[in-house]
Amino acid sequence: MLVAFLSLALAAQAPVPDAIPRPATPQVVIARVAACGVKRRDAHIRVDHMLQEAVVDVRPVAAPSDAQLACLARVSAEAFWFLVFDDATQARFEPLYSRASEAESLRLARAWIAAQGLAGRVPLYRKGRDDSAVVIAKIERLCDAAPGSFRNDAGAMTADDMAAVSGPHFICALYVATAVGLKFGFTGNAAEATPEPR
Repeated sequence: MLVAFLSLALAAQAPVPDAIPRPATPQVVIARVAACGVKRRDAHIRVDHMLQEAVVDVRPVAAPSDAQLACLARVSAEAFWFLVFDDATQARFEPLYSRASEAESLRLARAWIAAQGLAGRVPLYRKGRDDSAVVIAKIERLCDAAPGSFRNDAGAMTADDMAAVSGPHFICALYVATAVGLKFGFTGNAAEATPEPR
C-alpha cells in the first residue's frame, strides 16, 4: 500500500509549538522571498490546481543563483509554503528544499519535545542497529497512544487509521519520530463500519 510520508516543513508561528504551526501569511512569505533577492513583481500567490492550495509562483527574469535558491528553500520550509519555478529552476531547487525541510522539521520537533518536558524520555534510535518496531512501541508508550496505533513499515512509523489516533497522540508521535530519525507516514482513514442490515 502506498504510504504518504509527511513533510514537516512548517513555520514556527509561536516560540513554543504545541501543535503543527500554521503557514505564514501571504504578505510575510512574499516579503521573505523578496529578502532572498527576488523582485516583488516576480513573485505571485496563485492557486495550484494540482496541489489544491495556494503557492508562490516565482518567475524572475534571470535564473536565481545557488545562494538565492538556498535562501528560498529555507523560506519555503520555514513559512510552510510551496514555491514553484520554471522546470529547470525547480530541478535545482528541490534538493535544497529537501535539506531545508528536514532541518526545519527537526528544529520544530526538538522545540516541541523540550516544551513538553520530554527531552530526557525520547528513545534512542540508530538506523541499522536498533529495532524500529521496539522504538515505535516506546514512542507509543511515551505519547500515551494505544498499543498498535502505529506500525513498523520497513523502518518507517506508520499510522493505518488516522481516525483512531487522537490529535495529541498523533502530534506527539510525529514529533518524537522526527526527532529520533524515523520516517513517519500514514495510509489514510479506515472506512467507517456500515451497520449490518436487519
